[in-house]
Amino acid sequence: MLAVKETREKKETSREEEQQKRFFNYQKDGDSLQVNQLEEEGTFRVDNSITGGAYFINSEGQQKNCNCPDYVNRCTCFNPPVQCKHIIAVNNWSDWQNRAKDRRDGKHNFDPHKYLIKVTGKDYLEVKFRLHWFRLENAAWDIKTEIAHLDLEKGIALVRADIFDEKGNHKSSGLPLC
Repeated sequence: MLAVKETREKKETSREEEQQKRFFNYQKDGDSLQVNQLEEEGTFRVDNSITGGAYFINSEGQQKNCNCPDYVNRCTCFNPPVQCKHIIAVNNWSDWQNRAKDRRDGKHNFDPHKYLIKVTGKDYLEVKFRLHWFRLENAAWDIKTEIAHLDLEKGIALVRADIFDEKGNHKSSGLPLC
């Protein structure tokens, strides 16, 4: 009987281990969490589309609190409290909003000149850098690509790119000429 009792005892975990568990939960469930900022400063609602739950996060200075059972019953046992997946979602959403605002205000430090290469004697900015620059300038816009022509024997692929604004309006198309 004593051996059974010992195996039922909880293993002590560190704050870092508990935070890592919450981060893994966020990685697993993050796509199902919808963050909404409420009118009161520092207050958020996080809806979970899988469980149908709605949780409220409020800020007290730098500390955020959540009303979910995980935060109330487990995360607050640590000092400072471990962040539940809802608080992690709010922090990531806030960071994304701040980066989007900085991009709208032109506060990014991308200098395309640093990435230019010479192709047949002319300056050329590789596609990966053009896409990065585009995302910095137009975070909410979308690019859809489609293979227009593929010739594996010759090693040729022509790709059409269409650009859409944040409302889904078609803005531009591109197709390289042969």
